Amino acid sequence: MSERKKLYALSGALVAICALFFILNAISSKKSSDFSKEERSNEQNKQQIEQKNKETSESESKKDEDAPKSAFLIPKAKNGATIALILDDAGQNTEFLSRYTSLPFPFAVSVLPELPHTKECAALVRKSGKELMLHQPMQSENLSLYPGPGSIQPEMTTSEIAAIIEKNLENLGGGVRGMNNHEGSLITANAVKMGAVLELCKKRGIYFLDSRTTTQSAASAVSLEMDIPILERNAPYIDNEIDREKMLSRIYETLNFANAHGQAIVIAHVDKSANILPALLLELYPHLIQNGYRFTTPSTLLKKTAE
Repeated sequence: MSERKKLYALSGALVAICALFFILNAISSKKSSDFSKEERSNEQNKQQIEQKNKETSESESKKDEDAPKSAFLIPKAKNGATIALILDDAGQNTEFLSRYTSLPFPFAVSVLPELPHTKECAALVRKSGKELMLHQPMQSENLSLYPGPGSIQPEMTTSEIAAIIEKNLENLGGGVRGMNNHEGSLITANAVKMGAVLELCKKRGIYFLDSRTTTQSAASAVSLEMDIPILERNAPYIDNEIDREKMLSRIYETLNFANAHGQAIVIAHVDKSANILPALLLELYPHLIQNGYRFTTPSTLLKKTAE
């Protein structure tokens, strides 16, 4: 091969090598560019995810901040735990009663008959939308204790019992949904007397709630015999002791009973605990709702029980 041909061959090879270099460099640059774009895209996605997680975390944190902080030891509700609260002994004055009727949940108020402010208290309950009950006085086993005007006494006949309850219902005015006994350990233990009471309740279309002032009450057995459903207090009296912490303990017991049985019927007293209990219930209420508890009236509870 002549020197000229060798030179041409070498030049061609160099050109081919240069072309191959440029092609490889272009391919490498494209891959690098594509990788860089992918990397930037991944980084952007990562940042978006981190921002979203941050916003979600901040939102959950704000919800926790907005949720009512509880100093109470309230267990989570179970079995549809529902509370029916009855406030007894209304009729003495409207000032104490109004502290309760402004509370933001349903309950019942049981008004004593023939007292100075019976009619006013009954009217206040109706106006507030709470459930109105007659707190029917009945003689206790301690005969030295007078249960009050309009009471059922052991010497009364069944017709006299019906008549006194009718009179007391009229004294409260319209809208009475049910009645429970005020004291009455002597009367509720008497099957004949309770038969007369339940017969009148059936006639007037109202329910009877046994306050369970004695373990010897015949009300449940009579109701089964007469096929007239009744209700019974099944949780402790909240305010037997006028002390905030002791009342709170009774409320905890009520919650435990409701969690075990699905519902609890609990009683407190309007005048007796008016300086403590309304404020305590108002403070507790948002925490109870947050933990899944529900409030209802005795009539609603009886209706659900019958279904």
